[in-house]
Order: sequence, then structure tokens, then C-alpha cells
Amino acid sequence: MLAYMPQGERDEILQQIEPRRLTPNTIASRQELEQHLHRVRKVGHAFDLEEHEPHIRCVAAPIWDHYRRGQCELELDGPRRANGGAAPAATRASNPGGGITNLAGPGISRF
Repeated sequence: MLAYMPQGERDEILQQIEPRRLTPNTIASRQELEQHLHRVRKVGHAFDLEEHEPHIRCVAAPIWDHYRRGQCELELDGPRRANGGAAPAATRASNPGGGITNLAGPGISRF
């Protein structure tokens, strides 16, 4: 949800965060986090590729209301496959939140 906040709110939160490396894949600088958030806004979802815990991968996307505000997020996580690839759900999810938003009914639209 951080990626979709207004810039001022996002900056307030980012000023309070002291990035620390939890795994070799952790985003550990403000500049790197800003770049990641930009990519999330561009593609509409985020991946966690073992950034928080080794061997755990996640995909997350916002669920939009009819005013195009993110109300919550959908997150799927699971273990990395033994061959090093992402779990099947993570590789096939191109817009996981959009599908749920579309199922929510008339008047609900994607951002």
C-alpha cells in the first residue's frame, strides 16, 4: 500500500524507516526502496523474492474501491521451489488484485 500513497504521506513514512538487511535480497537503502515502489506503481503488484525470509516468496496487489483508493491488499506467499523457481501462483499472477476488484461488483473499478 505504501507504493500508492500520496507522495507526502509516503515520504513521512519513509523518513521513519531505517532499512536493515534481513537476507541477501533485502532492499536495504531508501533509493532502492523508492525504485521498487516506482516499479510496483507501474506494474500494479509487488514481489518479495526472499527479501524478508530465506526460501519464502510473495506476490501482493492492492484491492481498489470505486474511488480508485487502495482499501486493502491481497498477498500470496509460499516456499521457493527446490529448483530455485518461484511457486506457480507467483509466476502466473500478473494482476492478482484486479481480478478480485472486478469480482466485487458494479461500480468497482481498477486503478
